[in-house]
Amino acid sequence: MPNALKNRIIGEVNDEIRIKIQAPATDGKANITLIEYLSELTDLPKSWIQIKTGTTARVKLIQFSGLDPVETRRRLGLN
Repeated sequence: MPNALKNRIIGEVNDEIRIKIQAPATDGKANITLIEYLSELTDLPKSWIQIKTGTTARVKLIQFSGLDPVETRRRLGLN
C-alpha cells in the first residue's frame, strides 16, 4: 500500500503479507522503496530481492534469494 506515513508490515491475510510503503505509486518509486525496506528487514542485499510479478499492481510476488520461506518469515517478524 503506497503513500503511507511510514514503512511497516501491517499483517497477513491468507497467504499475503500486507505492507505499507511511504513512497507514491508513480514511476516505480513504491517498488524501489519496497525492495529497500525488505532488504533492511531481512539483511539481504537489494539485488537478492526481486519482484517476480505485479510490478504495476498492488499485489506482488516477491522472491528472496538465499533464504528459505521459514527464515524469510522469521526475518520479517512474522513468526
